Amino acid sequence: MTLTFWISTACADPTIDSGSAPTETGAPGTEELPAPPWPTLQVEDAPILLGREPYGRLGNGVSLSSDGSVASVDSLFLGTKGVRAEARVWFADGSDSATLVGPVDGAGGRTRVWEETADSGFRVAWGVTSTSADSGSIYLFAPLAAGAVSDVADAAVTFNGGNQSLLGFNYLVYDATADGLVDLVATSYYCDEHDVEASCVVTWDGPWSSEEHLVDADRVIATPRGNSGQSDGLLVGDVDGDGDTDLVGGMSDDAGDGIWWVPGTDSQATTILRADDDGDMGYDIDVGDIDVDGFDDIITGGPLSGDRDGQVGVFFGPFDGTRLMSEADTWFVSAQPLAFLGCSVAIAPDLDGDDSVDLLLGACQDPYYGEPFPGRVWVYPGTLRGRVDTYANATLDIVGPTDREGFGTEVEVGDTNHDGLDDLLIGAPHGVGETVEAGRVYRVDGAAIRAATAP
Repeated sequence: MTLTFWISTACADPTIDSGSAPTETGAPGTEELPAPPWPTLQVEDAPILLGREPYGRLGNGVSLSSDGSVASVDSLFLGTKGVRAEARVWFADGSDSATLVGPVDGAGGRTRVWEETADSGFRVAWGVTSTSADSGSIYLFAPLAAGAVSDVADAAVTFNGGNQSLLGFNYLVYDATADGLVDLVATSYYCDEHDVEASCVVTWDGPWSSEEHLVDADRVIATPRGNSGQSDGLLVGDVDGDGDTDLVGGMSDDAGDGIWWVPGTDSQATTILRADDDGDMGYDIDVGDIDVDGFDDIITGGPLSGDRDGQVGVFFGPFDGTRLMSEADTWFVSAQPLAFLGCSVAIAPDLDGDDSVDLLLGACQDPYYGEPFPGRVWVYPGTLRGRVDTYANATLDIVGPTDREGFGTEVEVGDTNHDGLDDLLIGAPHGVGETVEAGRVYRVDGAAIRAATAP
C-alpha cells in the first residue's frame, strides 16, 4: 500500500529528558487541539484486508508470527444467531490470504499463528465461541496454503469448552511446561467443572489427541475474580524477575478492573495491578523491558476511563504486591474526548531508529458517540516518566483515513516484508469492508515511519 505523511513546521524532534516529568499542554477533554509539534503520518484508504461478513468486524485482533512473516486477523461477531464466523490469515509475501470458516452459530474469537519448528511451517489456532450456549472451541489447523479455505471440520485438533466457558476468547500457544512441547493455555469464563467459582485458566499439555475437553485439562489456575476469562490481555513474561516465565492476564467485573499474574507453574493467580475506583485498566496488555533494566515491565490500557476518554499506564518491574493505575510510573491521559485511548497498547524495540524502546497507544475513537474523528495510534519514547498528556512529547501520530472506523483497535509490531524494519498492522473493525462494518486491516510500512520521524 502507499502511505503519505507530512511534518509540521514546528519542531519535529522534541527533546525528551528521561530524568524529569514531561510537560503537559492542554487538558483532558479539550476539543480545540493545537498543531502538534511532531510528525503526523496519514494512512491512505488502502487496507491490506477487507472483511466480508456484515458486522464481522475484521481487525478486532491481529496476531503476528515470531518473525512477522504471517499475520492472522480475527473476525468477531456480536453473538447474533444464524451468522457464520470467519477469520482471515494474511501472508506477507503478497499471496492471497487463507480463510477459516466457522459454524453457523459461532462468533469469532482470538486467532494465533506460530511455528513449532523451523521447517514445520506456520500453524494457526482459531477460537470460535458458540452464540447459543456461550460455550466454545479452539481449532488447530495444519499449515495453511495461500488462498485456501478451511472449515473447522478440517482442524487437526479441537479443544471443546463447557457451558458458559466462552472458550476461544483468549488463549496462548507456547511451551508452558518447559518440556520442549507446545502447550495450549486458555481462559475460561465459567469453571464449575473444576470447582472454581470465578473464571479460570486451563492448560492442555502437548502432545494432544485429535479432540480435547475442558474437563480433562492438565492444569487449572484460579483467577482472582469476575470476568477474567473474557480479558483481551493474556501474555507471558518474567514479571517478578526470578528467571521463570509467568502468565499475565486481565480481569474486569463490578469490583473493578485489574491485572493478575501466575508465577511460574503455580496454580493460583494473584492481583498485581488494579484500577482506581472510577478507572479502567487491563483492556489490552503488553509485557516487555521498557526501561531496559533487565526486568519485564507492563503497559496496559483503560479506554473507558474518564467517560471513555481513556488512559494508559506503564508499570516498571519487578512486581511485588498490588499497585493502582494512579501509581503508574508513566501515566498517559487523553487530550481528546471519547478517544478510547488505550484500546490497544504495544511495546516496539525501535520504530524511529533512535536505538530506544517505543510505546504504541491506540486511540480508536468511540464509533457511535461524540464528534466523528478518525482513530489514531500514538508513538511515544519509552523514556517518558510521570503524567503525560497525549498532546505532549509524542514521537509520531499515525492517523486513520476514515472517521469512526475504529482505526487503532488493534496494533501489532513486526517486520512483515523482511527489510529489517518493524512495520505495523492496525485493525479498524468498524470500517466498511465488502459490506457494513465488515472491518479493515491496514499495514504501515517501517520505512515510512522512519521517513516521517527523521530529523
